[in-house]
Amino acid sequence: MDDRAKTSLPQETESDGGLYKNVTVSPKTLGYVIVAGCIILCLLMYMGTRKGAYTVTYNSRGGSDVQSQNFSFQEELSLADAPDREGYRFTGWYLDEACAIPAEPNMLVENEMQLYAGWEPESK
Repeated sequence: MDDRAKTSLPQETESDGGLYKNVTVSPKTLGYVIVAGCIILCLLMYMGTRKGAYTVTYNSRGGSDVQSQNFSFQEELSLADAPDREGYRFTGWYLDEACAIPAEPNMLVENEMQLYAGWEPESK
């Protein structure tokens, strides 16, 4: 006879309760705990995205220096005054160095930003 046939399966016995044998929590209480945990987790995630301040720096691209500004998360951007540059007219602040995407004063600040001055030569 085959040795495998001689082995017997363990008999089912009444469970001793395992890890949770002394825990007596009603489903209603457990529901409250789960909801409270979800709320706390959501609040922590929200607070984690709100940092103290984001710095907006200005690259005047050959113009006079412009002071950096600090903004709170999702605060409306207020653009710095125009820098001066001899022989050029200031065309505005831009989000990219190629000066193709203008920065709008009502934009919400959500991260660190660098803005670039746009210039065009003055007519003589």
